[in-house]
This record gives sequence, structure tokens and C-alpha cells, in this order.
Amino acid sequence: MTFDIEMMAMGVSTTVIVIVRDVLTIVVLIAVMLYQSVSLTIVVFILVPVVGLIISYVNKRFRKISHKIQNSMSGVSEVVEEVVKGQKVVRVFSGQEDEAQRFYKVNNQNRHLNMKVISIRALSSTTVQIMTACALAIIIYFATVPDAIGAWTGGKFMSFIGAMMAMLPPLKRLADSSATIQKTLAAADSVFYILDQDSEIDTGKKQLQAKEVSLKFADLSFSYEDGTQALSH
Repeated sequence: MTFDIEMMAMGVSTTVIVIVRDVLTIVVLIAVMLYQSVSLTIVVFILVPVVGLIISYVNKRFRKISHKIQNSMSGVSEVVEEVVKGQKVVRVFSGQEDEAQRFYKVNNQNRHLNMKVISIRALSSTTVQIMTACALAIIIYFATVPDAIGAWTGGKFMSFIGAMMAMLPPLKRLADSSATIQKTLAAADSVFYILDQDSEIDTGKKQLQAKEVSLKFADLSFSYEDGTQALSH
């Protein structure tokens, strides 16, 4: 529960700012591209559905893995808490090796899930950049065809290309933010699931009467192996 709340706080405080800033930046750059050439901007937008499908698939994977990470972190916390609070019991029964194996198992599972998130994040970011590079290659191709760009000047062409290149960093940040967004949503699902639970209703009607209880030890003796008497009735 604590880990879920921390994930929500981190996601809301950092990711929202990045999304708002980068979306506004992309909108302004698209406006510049439309101002320079509507036809070439439409050519660039042909790749948008492909990028949208990729991001949609990545978001589903992130959401699924994020739920597993929440459960994995709960397992790690449970094992650590049991070992720390019950360290005397673990030593008495010589359970250090068993507890070490338990911790290694849950920690390795958590590492494996986080590596999946990192791999998918890197793949999605790279894919978005490749799609943008393909769009840039198409624009450069059209730039070599005089009939396609009409009366374009060098300044207009560089303005269009500059707007496209300036879109790369915000697009990359938005693609990278997908993992954090899905982690935040998964954490929110866990937190609100607990909050939405109905309060337990106390239907008990039986009143328990407290009674005085006494404990008496009689004829109790204790001595050590060497015969030293420690307690004698």
C-alpha cells in the first residue's frame, strides 16, 4: 500500500508536467509545419496511426506488467518484514538459508519484471524515433522533386525540417512516460480498490463480562546442570 501511494505521488508530480509541456510543444510545432506546407504535413501524419497502434500495445503491456510489479513489491516487503521482526525465531530454527532463498526468489522476480518494463520502454522509444526518421526521409525525398514543393524557398524548407526535428525530443519523452503513466494507473487501481471496500459492519450483540483471573505457582524449583539452585519452593 505504501509503495502504491509513492508511485501515485511520483507519477502525478512528474509525469503530468512532462505530458502537458510536451503536448503543447508538439501542437505548436505542428502549427508551424501546417503553416509552411499543409500537403507535406499530411504526408507526415500518415505515420501517426502506426505510432498510435504501437503506443496502444505498449501501454497495455505496461499496465499488465505494472500490476505484477505491485504484487512483487508486496512479496518483497512481506519477506523482509518477516525476517526483520522474526529474526530470533529464524536463528533458533536455523532458517537463515531458507529465508535467503525466499528473498532471492521474490527479488529476482521483481528484477525480471522491471527489466521487462525497461526493454519495452526502450523498444517503444526507438520505434517512435524510427517512424519520425522515416517521415523525415519522405520529406527530404519530396524536397528533391521540384514539382512536389512548388515555390518553396530554402528558408521555408529549413523551417519545416527544423520543426520536425524539434518534435523528436518531446515525442521520445512522451513515449518514455508511458511506463510511468501505466505504473501510476496500476498503483491507483490497487489503492482505490482498498478505498472502495465497504466498511466492516459490527453485528455483534453479545456483551462480554470481564472476570478476575489469578495465577498461582506452587512447589516450583529450578537448578542448573552444575547443581546450583536458582529457585526453590
